[in-house]
Amino acid sequence: MHAGDFNSIPTSNCYQIIKDHSFVTDSWLEMHQDSMADSLSRLERNQLSASDCIQLFGITCDSPLDTWTQHLLKQEAHSKNIGDRLDYIFYRRTPEITCQQSTVVLEEYIPGTQWNYSDHFGVHSLFTINGRSNRAIGNFAPVPSQLARPDFTKLLPSTLDTAIEILALDQALAKTTANKNLVKSSLSLIAMFGLYVTQIVLPVMYKDNANAILLSSIICGFLMIVFSISAFVFFVVGFVFGGNEERSLNQYTLDLRVCLETLQSRIRRESLTSTETSIPAGHCLTQDGSSFSSSCSTNSTSEGLIIKHVEFLDSKKR
Repeated sequence: MHAGDFNSIPTSNCYQIIKDHSFVTDSWLEMHQDSMADSLSRLERNQLSASDCIQLFGITCDSPLDTWTQHLLKQEAHSKNIGDRLDYIFYRRTPEITCQQSTVVLEEYIPGTQWNYSDHFGVHSLFTINGRSNRAIGNFAPVPSQLARPDFTKLLPSTLDTAIEILALDQALAKTTANKNLVKSSLSLIAMFGLYVTQIVLPVMYKDNANAILLSSIICGFLMIVFSISAFVFFVVGFVFGGNEERSLNQYTLDLRVCLETLQSRIRRESLTSTETSIPAGHCLTQDGSSFSSSCSTNSTSEGLIIKHVEFLDSKKR
């Protein structure tokens, strides 16, 4: 079970990956999906208030009725008239645990104040835990032995392609930001060197003006401290943190590419299996798509591999 603020609306790529790859159920949506079409229709006819939308659409953030949103909202909601649904309780639906009820809570003010509890409303879901189970009834998550397979997922290749594109953009942005910080660190070092030279030259130029020498020494010393700190900070942020972020994003991208290749390979195997089973008995496909009569059997292994045993007579040798 996973619960919290995921900062992702239900149509986002992140939401789809969480649901389809983890085989989890959105408890609030499970309880309200049957009434969603009617609620959307009423919203289009302007028959719903912002308060109605909180429960009908599970709004938990950026609601115009939330006092924190009214005063401190820094970003525009995707649905600015009603708010967004960003908070979820995901669970893996099995015969042993099912959701019975889910509502949005904490939308009222703190007693004795004119402020809400948070800039997010809460989600409250009620679950039933059963001692006995019957997997034959209901739409349940896969069993652990199935989930152990790395290519076992409901994700579509298009979803993974989008995620890879997003990570590639983030990786490029991280690299650009890291390079900018390294440039700032280099400029700070150059400024330090310039101030050091200035601190040496000025006493020679104004050797008869003690006050000017003292003032320049104080100013140059202060600026050298400032630039030395900024050079260190920009170097750490750009080289250490920036490099780590870039490497992490690169690793995530590689993992998704492996998952995508595995998924595409599985789809090809399933397509081949479907093609083989659709060929009439006693016939096999040639490379040009035609079939010939033969003694042909097809076996499918536990890994989805297709093994064909073919016996035929060459008509030219008969």
